[in-house]
Amino acid sequence: MVLIASVSSESGLKGAIAAFLGMGLGMIGTDATTGATRMTFDIEALSGGIPLIPLAIGVFAIPEVLAAVESRTVGFISEHIDLSKTGERLRWHEFKASIRTILRSTVIGTGIGMVPGVGQVVAAFIGYSAAKRASDHPETFGKGDLDGIAGPEAANNAVNGPTLVPLLTLGIPGDNVTAILLGAFVAHGMRPGPQIFQEQGPLMYALLITIVLANILFIFLGYILLKPFAQAIQLKKAYLVPVILALAFVGTLSTGADSDVIIMVIIGVCSYILKKFQFDLAPLIIAFVLAEPVEYRLSQSILYADGALFHYLFVQRPVASLFLSGAIIWSLYLFVGPWVRRRLKAQPA
Repeated sequence: MVLIASVSSESGLKGAIAAFLGMGLGMIGTDATTGATRMTFDIEALSGGIPLIPLAIGVFAIPEVLAAVESRTVGFISEHIDLSKTGERLRWHEFKASIRTILRSTVIGTGIGMVPGVGQVVAAFIGYSAAKRASDHPETFGKGDLDGIAGPEAANNAVNGPTLVPLLTLGIPGDNVTAILLGAFVAHGMRPGPQIFQEQGPLMYALLITIVLANILFIFLGYILLKPFAQAIQLKKAYLVPVILALAFVGTLSTGADSDVIIMVIIGVCSYILKKFQFDLAPLIIAFVLAEPVEYRLSQSILYADGALFHYLFVQRPVASLFLSGAIIWSLYLFVGPWVRRRLKAQPA
């Protein structure tokens, strides 16, 4: 949780605040250990907790709709961009010229994907920087150089598969997509972790094979649909925003509860306000999904400790003590580090 909060945002403090908000939202409803309701304010719709689908739609879709309405822009792109070559397909000699950049960025994206909470954005920036440093003509980057496109895109795409490593082995989602996937696993009675390959082996291998087949399918779909997708950037937001908003409401209503629409709207407005203050919402979603398993494991630890929780965690469980100590030290750094840096800058040279 601390790692996700610190690397998912430019400000570690803002990432921690978003994670705490997500954890708080995940604890609304009925306590699984005692059966008592909490933080429901006597609202019956909240007794079962906040569903994942309205929360995800509210966090990701509604802020984008509100931002589009606020900006009042005509389209997604500037009218000064030349669209005469829109949808032009990549040629074989161009692909061969960028193969080293693609392989380099694939390795970068794979490594970053296995670290929880880092995600595609970080991989794209590192892939672009690595491609620019390795290029013999870095001055062409930002002006249409193919390596400048292949670097970040290959790194960005390479993240998706490895994000399943922390999800399936540790039960920790690597990004927003795997956070939603974790919610789907839990909803179907599956608990990702070290035992999942023993308990759900056939299903897990089927999932991995499906991912491989999907990537092969993307080659053909990308080649066929490249031109329509490229032309889609010319659509006006005035046409897209109503469609997105309608799909958001339909998707929320598909959960079967009318109250979910109200939850989605409220969360969407609050998420828009957080984005205006430059909060990264990825820690919020990941913390929300992790709230239930974290609380469940904590209850187990308290039960096993039998009144001596500190001794149980830090003496009897050396691996747990290592992770907890690292989390505490890193948390102190997140909160104290900015204050120390400001004090050092304020001192006269």
